[in-house]
Amino acid sequence: MSSKGQVVIPESVKRAVGLREGDDLLVVAIGETIVIKKLNKMTFEEVARPIWKTVRELGLGEEDINALIEEAKAATRP
Repeated sequence: MSSKGQVVIPESVKRAVGLREGDDLLVVAIGETIVIKKLNKMTFEEVARPIWKTVRELGLGEEDINALIEEAKAATRP
């Protein structure tokens, strides 16, 4: 990762998913795992559904999610 927080996606991975310059990506942290998903013309619900499935499988509740959101906000504040 660069000093600006940029990550290089290997060419072979970009080809495998048909990723092109200007495509939108969804980036989600689940624990210490970073998930990057290429976004197509999908609704927010279609994008969020598998994320919420994982959240439920991990046994996280609304309080846990709110705490994670607040933690992420605090981490991005200067």
